[in-house]
Amino acid sequence: MTDGQASFDNFISVFKSGNWRLEDTPHYVSFKAISGTSVTIYANKPKFEKEGQEEISQLFKERNLKPQVIVHRGHSYHTYNTIEAISPDARLVYLGSCGGYNNIKAVLDRSPAAHILSTKGTGTMVVNDPLLKSIAEHIRKGQGINWPRFKKEAETALGRNGAFQHYIFPHENLGVMFLKAYNRILEQGNTPRPDAKGSSPIREENSARTLPI
Repeated sequence: MTDGQASFDNFISVFKSGNWRLEDTPHYVSFKAISGTSVTIYANKPKFEKEGQEEISQLFKERNLKPQVIVHRGHSYHTYNTIEAISPDARLVYLGSCGGYNNIKAVLDRSPAAHILSTKGTGTMVVNDPLLKSIAEHIRKGQGINWPRFKKEAETALGRNGAFQHYIFPHENLGVMFLKAYNRILEQGNTPRPDAKGSSPIREENSARTLPI
């Protein structure tokens, strides 16, 4: 069994519950929430990456759907294929592959306001799948995500896994905060000047703390 297939099987196992209905097609699967907010999660099968992504993209086009949460996992050298599919409507981009942090600028170029959860080290299914399930449940329940509180809860469950420490949550992602502040300054045509209290655009970037749903 390949790493990709093992990770995919774990993802399926984690999401199989009374709140989600699995629909299986030859090249991709989807999970649909059966209670709460209407949510559908699409994922290509590892052996049919190209076919699955093409069929999902076609489905989005036919139904005029714009995904608001984008997830990349698996090998990092495929990350740019995922990033190219990001639209400005994306509200959360989850880069769960190894070294996903290195791609934050490319993500912001596609979706300037996106919240980004990424890895600085090795991404692993034993952290990715519980985090993604928890995010999906918050969305299904119509709850906004307060990232400091969300991380604290996740750390209680996953903190013993050393890989968890390499995951950078949106409210701690200084690189993203800096780039967003810098882009905002360029749009306004202003030169950043600290005030008497030494405030800076990075300190003023508070929107990273909460993701409204």
